[in-house]
Amino acid sequence: MKLLTPALIASGLGLLAFNGLNAQRSPLSRAQTQAVNMGAALNAAGRDSEPTFGTDRRTMYFNCADRRTDGGNDICTSRLVDGQWSAAEIVPAPISTEYFEVEPLLSPDGNQLYIMSDRPGGMGSMDIWVSDKVDGEWTEPRNLGAPINSPAADHCLYFTGPDWSVAYWTSTRPGGYGGNDIWRSERVDGVWQEAVNLGPQINSAGSEHHSLPSADGRSLYITAIRDGGYGE
Repeated sequence: MKLLTPALIASGLGLLAFNGLNAQRSPLSRAQTQAVNMGAALNAAGRDSEPTFGTDRRTMYFNCADRRTDGGNDICTSRLVDGQWSAAEIVPAPISTEYFEVEPLLSPDGNQLYIMSDRPGGMGSMDIWVSDKVDGEWTEPRNLGAPINSPAADHCLYFTGPDWSVAYWTSTRPGGYGGNDIWRSERVDGVWQEAVNLGPQINSAGSEHHSLPSADGRSLYITAIRDGGYGE
């Protein structure tokens, strides 16, 4: 079945729409179509990227930069109403703060929102946090703790599996092959196991980010700054 609701991908130039994609940060389908800029309702002069969706495909959260008078990186949201995305709004505290908030990830049921932030209370320079929706409001995000977070920078979180029991993320922690490496952890009986570096088949002396697993867990799409590419 082809999705009728446009799904979005991140671009340095803003949010771009495609038909035929699986939303919620899924890899590109084989039926790609021409990208179309989503326009002023979602995009602004700053960087707008990293969209995420729940299963209804009607609520989107994304990273929006420089929308406040004092600048900064925040989380914005928009709703699909009568086939049009509403004007994006900054999600207020405790999600967006005066600190750095990026890379939102919405759970399939729409009741948990993961963000990456350098707010106080973390373990390192950048940590992964999660907020629960209670009575329609986002609660104070809680730090995921070890082994997901570390004294280094941890970000670019993605999950796979029907119950999101396998996590992939980017970290600068010791034991890697370059500046940013991709790590993996599996949740067993509700407990995240020791983080494992994906090794030289995936990681390099360069920098690897945004490891996006396929729904069946058999493929992994990554972005990387390494030899053999076409640009930065």
